[in-house]
Amino acid sequence: MKPDPAAISPEATRFVSTLVEINHEITSILDLDELLQKIAELTNRIVPFDAFAIFLVDYEKQELYLRFAIGHPPDVVKNLRIKIGNGVTGTAAMERRIVVVDDVRTYPRYIEAVKNIRSELAVPLISQNRVVGVLDIQSPEPRYFREDQSRLLSLLASQIAIAIENARVYESERRNRELLALLYDISLDMGSTLQVDELVHKIAAAVKQKIDYHTFSIFLIEEKQGLLRPTFVIRSNKRENQKLVLPVGTGLIGTAAKLNTPLRIGDVTQDSRYLNVHTETRSELVVPLTSKGRVVGVVDLESTQVNYFTEYHERFLMTLASRIASALVNAELYERVADNERRMAREMKIAREIQRQLMPDEFPPIPALETAVLFKPVAQLGGDLYDWIQFDDGRLAIVLGDVAGKGAPAALYGALASGVIRTRAGRKYPPGQMLELVNKTLFQRPVEGQYIAVTYSIYEPKTRI
Repeated sequence: MKPDPAAISPEATRFVSTLVEINHEITSILDLDELLQKIAELTNRIVPFDAFAIFLVDYEKQELYLRFAIGHPPDVVKNLRIKIGNGVTGTAAMERRIVVVDDVRTYPRYIEAVKNIRSELAVPLISQNRVVGVLDIQSPEPRYFREDQSRLLSLLASQIAIAIENARVYESERRNRELLALLYDISLDMGSTLQVDELVHKIAAAVKQKIDYHTFSIFLIEEKQGLLRPTFVIRSNKRENQKLVLPVGTGLIGTAAKLNTPLRIGDVTQDSRYLNVHTETRSELVVPLTSKGRVVGVVDLESTQVNYFTEYHERFLMTLASRIASALVNAELYERVADNERRMAREMKIAREIQRQLMPDEFPPIPALETAVLFKPVAQLGGDLYDWIQFDDGRLAIVLGDVAGKGAPAALYGALASGVIRTRAGRKYPPGQMLELVNKTLFQRPVEGQYIAVTYSIYEPKTRI
């Protein structure tokens, strides 16, 4: 038997109409912020409120956190977290039922979030047999909420929960797409430089795009000493010269490095491992930097807000960490190579100067002879050599030599040969005997792959021969 339409009350008709309208409006919205705003507007049509909030569940910590609120103080919105089972909302979440409190002054588990509240209504939002959050309404009037309002909100709760879950999935996918695009841009940006200081500036700026940190730090491990040293610290948007050195395993930073696991601390004052270096810090996120399975350092973010860092922040930083580690390892390797090249250049300059000092700039004046000399090695150092030794009887020994090869080995072997000749020259040996003695000396001190061709002649001014 069909119900008589005339027997259906106007209130029941309005009730069903409201349900259909609300269901249609909330299921068509995929942006979470827009959805929560719309839920608040529609709820206000059913139950006019002074304070409205939607709490979502932090499953890891078994807490409720404020995702959207109207009529709540800003500090409450930022910091309020309620353990499941505590307060009106926590009770609704734990017991999975609507909780109506006619007078909060008589409710022993009441948690005051808004001043001058007398009654409260909390509706659990359940999707696929899982509590995803709680819709909470508060009023300054005692016994404010009617049974029909509670019944209507109860019927809407499952639709609201499904809509929130759909919006969260959509938001997660959107964030993942944005994350991949950002990671690609960051990778290109980090790949554009091998200067460590410039690189960490780019990394800090990239992270700031997604996480509004107060302090950003990168610590690198000195493996031999087992210490973490700050490579780069930004605090309140300014570079800071941080001298803190931590043994691996000490503090939150050292612990993350030792365990090779990220640490997300909602309230550092409640964690015994925290070292109070920055007194304004309230929450911290530490992620180890690993390269080829080895922890090379950590990236550390600090915030002045309690519970600031989210699971998304942690996932973002963990995804970025491997790229940061590889970029830093490559930059450090480049810097070491560059330092070695600079050191070698300095040493080569000194060696070149020493080689020039070993060979005289000008010939001594010789009557009736015009002399000139030019030494220009192909490399920075060369194996060519020349020298002259003036005897006390007026004769002049002239030495020309060429070592096989080029560069430092040839220059050193040439210096050895030149030293042997100078040592023997004082005895004024004839050229043949001098070269024989030099040959024997070099043969007694062989250097693999090195040999030299030398001419040794003596000029007699009297005979001009």
